[in-house]
Amino acid sequence: MEIFAWCIMTNHVHLIFRSSTEYKPELLLGDFKRYTSKAIIKAIQENPRESRRENLLATFKKAAEKSSN
Repeated sequence: MEIFAWCIMTNHVHLIFRSSTEYKPELLLGDFKRYTSKAIIKAIQENPRESRRENLLATFKKAAEKSSN
C-alpha cells in the first residue's frame, strides 16, 4: 500500500492510496482498518494518562455491538 495523502477527521479518515502489489484496494483497506483499530484500542488501554479510557472503550464496544462487521 502506498499512501499519498491522508486527513484525520474527528470521526473518520480520508486516504489517497494505491496498491503497490496485486492485492485489490478494498482488501488493503480492510486490512488497514483492522490494523489501525486494534492499534488505537491498544494505545488507549496502555496509556496511563488517558483520562477518558473507560468512556472511549465503552463507546467503541457499544458501536461494535451494533455493527454487522
